[in-house]
Amino acid sequence: MTSYLHATARQRINGIIEHFQELLPASPAWGSPHLPQLNAPVAFDDGVIIGYGYLCRKTVFAAVQDGNFMGGAIGEIHGAKLVALLRKALLEKPTAVILLAESGGVRLQEANAGLIAASELMRAVLAVRAAGIPVIVLNGGLHGCFGGMGIVANCSDTLVMSTEARLGMSGPRVIETVHGVAEFDSRDRALVWQVSGGEHRYRSGDCQMLVADTIAAFKAAAAQAMTVTRQAVSGFSSLEAEHAMLTQRLATFPPAIGDTSCADTYIAGKPDPEWGHLAAQLFPEGYDIAEENSVLSGTAQMNSATVSVIGTTNHTEIGVEIALKQAQLVLMTMRDYPERPILLLVDTTGQRLRRRDEMLGIQRYMAHLGKCIESARRNGHKIVALVYGQALSGGFVSSGMMADACYALPSSIIRVMDLSAMARIMKIPLEKLAGLAQSHPVFAPGPENYLRMGGIQEIWKNNLASCLMIAFADISNEDLRMSHGAARGGRVMAQKAVDAVLFADIKR
Repeated sequence: MTSYLHATARQRINGIIEHFQELLPASPAWGSPHLPQLNAPVAFDDGVIIGYGYLCRKTVFAAVQDGNFMGGAIGEIHGAKLVALLRKALLEKPTAVILLAESGGVRLQEANAGLIAASELMRAVLAVRAAGIPVIVLNGGLHGCFGGMGIVANCSDTLVMSTEARLGMSGPRVIETVHGVAEFDSRDRALVWQVSGGEHRYRSGDCQMLVADTIAAFKAAAAQAMTVTRQAVSGFSSLEAEHAMLTQRLATFPPAIGDTSCADTYIAGKPDPEWGHLAAQLFPEGYDIAEENSVLSGTAQMNSATVSVIGTTNHTEIGVEIALKQAQLVLMTMRDYPERPILLLVDTTGQRLRRRDEMLGIQRYMAHLGKCIESARRNGHKIVALVYGQALSGGFVSSGMMADACYALPSSIIRVMDLSAMARIMKIPLEKLAGLAQSHPVFAPGPENYLRMGGIQEIWKNNLASCLMIAFADISNEDLRMSHGAARGGRVMAQKAVDAVLFADIKR
């Protein structure tokens, strides 16, 4: 039997998908335009292969990430090819979409493009599921499935893993670097697999099938997954059931020590916090918003209508508790106030980098939050996000970036990582990286770069109340971020890749 773990990407997809036909084959035209600027290697398929074929005589669409190229990390074209495959599925209606995932998350050299693509991919997966087409993720590669792809994996109908596979949000080396070996010893293989390995994820319910490390076993599991009865992605009852399960899981763990989500509750009479000044500008007709443990919740009046306000403050990290609380607030709005508009206020330094959160399955909590926001949208709630503080990494992907449209204030900070840290990791002089950042929005921090790339719709500078009313009035049902990025010149190749796939012929 051929090992899935040690097989190449093409061996995996050819071994699982019968008569596989590639869409957008490898070509110099589809190599990353950004990597040469940083003297980084280029792959002419950008580390992902997409196409279609058959499984059990039924037409399926499939993609495989190549962990041998930058650990399967998501860049502009890499992410666009995956989104394109899913959008093509909405047109062609295959029996299923099968994603052979292996990724460390966002590609640092194209950090902004990768972060936006991860959220586009989440929305695309959930759109395909909503159309009645099952999305099946197979995770058995050497690099596991982390970061944005960890969230995407838990947005699927069925996740299949081997014992050797890993699933999570932040890798052990990242956590060890930030908090030391006492927090997470990345060299302790037994500990690593205890926290994020396939058997743990299967026992906790974060993956639905656990198989042997063979291509044949993954193929049989994918075929079986196509026959499973699906739960509606926008179904309120299924989300409530998942919420109850995640709440119960959290109750079995001791509370975090030094948890940044347990900041002081705001007490009336104190000087107005930053969000208080913001709320007064957004809602001159009045608001009733409370802060508790760095989570904002309440209502406000806009143009004589009520808006639900959900958000974070204090530059907080998003751990499992805050992700779950935000999801609860979205579900409560859906249940008690159908079609009420929702404003998401974003101020987060990203996902919490702790072993406890990884063991609890923070990627599942993030996916749950994203699914709740997507469900609210599909059930008639208009959703706008506003970055007023910081917006980093996973804490942003599954909240603000899942809104119908995301906006930012000029003073906001949006990034995956600061330039000095990038320079150290990529081994590039900071002066050179800072110079490139002036003309390359793909990795440079700041709201202006996310605006150019289509990640945010507009930067609000004056009359915030008017801006908010216009934002809710201008909401589109489609995810237009990629086309906006192309029109603004910040993310040109992504839309070209999607168009090439959408116009490609499918030979049945």
